[in-house]
Amino acid sequence: QGLPYINGLMILNDPETGLPLAVMDCVWITAMRTGAASAIAARYLARPESSSLGILGAGVQGFTNLQALKELFPIEKVLVYDVLPESRQHYKKKVHALWPELEVVLAEGPRQAVEDLDLVVTAGPILRHPHATIKAGWFSKGSFASLVDFDSYWHGDALQEADKFVTDDIPQLEHYREIGYFQNIPKIYADLSDIVVGSKPGRETGQERTMACNLGLARDRAVPAIAVYQDIAATDTDADIVGKILGGSVRSLEDTVKIMDLPDLSLAAKAIARCDQLLFLGGGSSGYIAQDSALRFAHLGIRAEAHLEPIGMVVHTLNLGKTAVVLGISHSGRSTMTVKGLELAGEQGALTIGLSNYARSPLQAVCCYFFCTSFRENRVRAVAISSRISQIFVLDALYALTARHLSRLPDEKRVSVIIDDNYRLPERRPKRWTERRAPQRRLSEGSAPRGRTPQRPTPERSTPQQPSKKGR
Repeated sequence: QGLPYINGLMILNDPETGLPLAVMDCVWITAMRTGAASAIAARYLARPESSSLGILGAGVQGFTNLQALKELFPIEKVLVYDVLPESRQHYKKKVHALWPELEVVLAEGPRQAVEDLDLVVTAGPILRHPHATIKAGWFSKGSFASLVDFDSYWHGDALQEADKFVTDDIPQLEHYREIGYFQNIPKIYADLSDIVVGSKPGRETGQERTMACNLGLARDRAVPAIAVYQDIAATDTDADIVGKILGGSVRSLEDTVKIMDLPDLSLAAKAIARCDQLLFLGGGSSGYIAQDSALRFAHLGIRAEAHLEPIGMVVHTLNLGKTAVVLGISHSGRSTMTVKGLELAGEQGALTIGLSNYARSPLQAVCCYFFCTSFRENRVRAVAISSRISQIFVLDALYALTARHLSRLPDEKRVSVIIDDNYRLPERRPKRWTERRAPQRRLSEGSAPRGRTPQRPTPERSTPQQPSKKGR
């Protein structure tokens, strides 16, 4: 009937009252969520250098999967196949409009969009009985495939070639299997969440064939819907904007607590308590947090310093000993100088700690202990100061645990007295403006105060000068 294949309606309710907050179209959210799910799976199951992508199904899902995968991988070439030639042409035009540098090849057959490619995404219609287009032998060693359309595109023998088959919800997949889907899939290796949190390894060799079939969790749609609703709009009042920023910061702290590795945090605090030198590294706004943290830990009697520029980081990290601790802060986890500083510190035998908002990042790879914060970025809050609140929270927790391991608290009273005596003005409050005497206005010649009639100046009388007695 000319309707889109994917339709949806999202009704976002207030959890406290149960009343609707918003009614929104779910097509865009579903499309973006599906692409993001493929990208998350690929981050752990594909080779990092993957540069070629095959798309089977040139619809909305095929495009959003490319969008998401391009954020994580250096994709240079895309081969797209669809049973409708006009869909392939439309896909190519749409891709070139956004990324003119990408090479887009219109595959004449499905095999061309699978064989010898690093990444493969099948995004056709979901069928209870697969049409089994992709045959055994097409799926190359070292490749990763995302099965957006369940197993509809794949022959059972081709599926069995996968070394690791992953899904985002094993009980849900087993339910689908009971009603007729997924009859020929290989043994399930893991739930995707187990790989993300590190309970099971993802890709372990460059030759593994890996597959992910993300069925879609309800919260995968709910969370983006909340982010869309909470985003700051032009029609928001001042109170709305303040409330949304506050709510985002509170959720960021709550989510950070949920994912925090408390045993590692305690071990890191013990290491700091025993160290003879503590260095904080950070650039940009992370550098200011590093400076503040160094000052706070110095209150505990620890020799703490902060370095914000590359030369200082290199010079000081190269002179560290094995009893030093270096803590690097980078929101993206990709700050070159911070990562390099931690790497150099590790080579000297120092214990390294990393703090970032991204779990799988270059920073994480060079740290003995790594702590991940949670901040849901959008186009408004991505550069907001509130994105650092979770970082400060983790450092506060580390500070408190370190103080406990040292069995001493900072002598804040003495510090406060010294600062009060030397660097603070008296606590006496200045008089309010209304209580101050207003300076009297100087009247110009001929003017008079308001409400008074100006008087004519009296002419001066000349008094004749009396001769002195001497001159008589």
